[in-house]
Amino acid sequence: MNEEGFNIYPIGVVRCAIGATSEMPKDGVTEAKIEIFEKYLPALCGLEKFSHIYLTCFFHKSDRTLLKLDRERILLRFDNCDDAPLGVFASRSPSRPNPLSLTVVKVKAIKDNIIEAAHCDAIDGTPVVDIKPYNGGIDRFMNLSFPACVPKKYDMKIRWIKRIIENVTGENDVMSSVIARIFADAFQRGYHYNDKKVKIAVSNIAKLIDSAIFLADATFSSGRLSVVTAKNFEITFIRNERFLKYSLAIDYKKIGEIDGLDSKKNCELFDIIEEFRQI
Repeated sequence: MNEEGFNIYPIGVVRCAIGATSEMPKDGVTEAKIEIFEKYLPALCGLEKFSHIYLTCFFHKSDRTLLKLDRERILLRFDNCDDAPLGVFASRSPSRPNPLSLTVVKVKAIKDNIIEAAHCDAIDGTPVVDIKPYNGGIDRFMNLSFPACVPKKYDMKIRWIKRIIENVTGENDVMSSVIARIFADAFQRGYHYNDKKVKIAVSNIAKLIDSAIFLADATFSSGRLSVVTAKNFEITFIRNERFLKYSLAIDYKKIGEIDGLDSKKNCELFDIIEEFRQI
């Protein structure tokens, strides 16, 4: 096949409050509208049955000459990326030869030709070129291999982790925030939760189990995840001859009563034990 071009026609346009690529949050915007052009309205039939969609856009303001990322910028922004992939085809950079985006966004509502969405990472005026439904049955995989890098800034780590928990549980509440704080703190202490050498033991609390499975890509069959019979909210990270244990300082059933979570130190929220012996 030769390198001849071909035509792609927009089916709609993104409308949101962000007008510059540099201003776009890493986890997208909480409110965006995808305006579908009138001639493509029949293609929306039935889309309301899906809670999430693949949104493909053309990032018209992106650099199309970039082929390789700057290693120093990656090391500045992300932890645990000493051997980070640098080619744009191994990254999610918006700058690439053909700047087509592929993002899973949450559908909040569909009204006439407008799709109200969350977690959209396209700036205002971005052309939309395709939409496909996200199918949780065939589009979801476990036991994956990928670089274990997370944002270097602590507050961004928490936002990153909390977003994953929200994706899994469908909830954005105080318990999600507490779990995110624990996993972020463990990462800071050298227990990289998505490192295949790190095992995780959690109390028999549904949200803890689900969060551990998806955050760490740890499954029971892989031997990296186990459930303990603790009466309260506990998470233990195990690496070789060392373990790090977190216990919630209050009854987990009262977790919604925590005030000023963002201003509290981790030592006020958890009892933390670290030992140099195998449990």
